[in-house]
Amino acid sequence: MKFTHTLLAGLALAASTVIGGCGPAASDKPKTTETPATKAAGKTEDDAHAKTPHGGTLVEWGAEEYHVEVVVDHTRGELIGYVLGGDAKTATPIKADTLQLTVKQPALKLDMKAQPQAGDSDGKCSKFVAQDDAFKKDVKLSGVVAGMVNGKPYDGTFEQ
Repeated sequence: MKFTHTLLAGLALAASTVIGGCGPAASDKPKTTETPATKAAGKTEDDAHAKTPHGGTLVEWGAEEYHVEVVVDHTRGELIGYVLGGDAKTATPIKADTLQLTVKQPALKLDMKAQPQAGDSDGKCSKFVAQDDAFKKDVKLSGVVAGMVNGKPYDGTFEQ
């Protein structure tokens, strides 16, 4: 009799595992944020976040504290970094003379020099530029943009 109870308990446990499944619960799945406008367009808010003011590639600094939009001007041989706020849209001037750029291929380490834009004030800048003939070639670039904001180091990777 004891054997029968143990057997039935084991079968019940096995059946509950098969019926219940072993995958993550629906609440464990990553959520995307949808607004009525993005849902109607078939896009998530993350898709909208990926649109940049200058059509470049977005680099995240910190936990969405800042962003740097990387844009390549092949005609002038420039890689431009626009410092943006947490919304990834608003120019956010920082007190810095340079940002550091490291490109994987071709292997480059360059300073991106401050080029203040209209609206930048108080010795702060939201546009930084590095020049090199390598940027005149229409090739995919990847690397790191690093800098200091209020004494705190930031860096983020990009891939075009």
